[in-house]
Amino acid sequence: MAALASVMVAVIALGVSVIALVFSKRTDDRDVILRLFDRMAETHEARRHLYTQAERRYDWWYDRFGEAQRSEINGAIALLDIIGYYVDRGFIEQAAIVDVWGRTVAHVWEAAQGYIAFRRGTEPDLWNYLDDLYAKVPHDVRQHYANLAAERFVKPPAQEQA
Repeated sequence: MAALASVMVAVIALGVSVIALVFSKRTDDRDVILRLFDRMAETHEARRHLYTQAERRYDWWYDRFGEAQRSEINGAIALLDIIGYYVDRGFIEQAAIVDVWGRTVAHVWEAAQGYIAFRRGTEPDLWNYLDDLYAKVPHDVRQHYANLAAERFVKPPAQEQA
């Protein structure tokens, strides 16, 4: 009888532990997303520069910004790449990220094409998780920002003369 009571206590303890683990995981996931929101807010100014000044020339970012601003823009793009990594690895839910930041991802992706192409000239695998995250954004959202980019971006000098 004492053995049965010990088993029952152990089973109840195991059940409580599993419930606590599930609750803790949800809390951790929520904390990660809240921290990412904070980081996204911190990179707002860099994204604003990117949106308003970007051209589809590889050198736009170098010509227009100082080292500090280039570093901020690089950090904003890298943060989205890290978020893409978290989604890819299942650390955070894809639907939550795409619902909340899908438009930001598409906007940054389109605005940063020149910069990304330039950086990939020396680092071909740079920001691959951003590629994957961009592909997860709904097509109509991607198309909207692609259309905006096509209207706004200037052509490189070689294409303007052609």
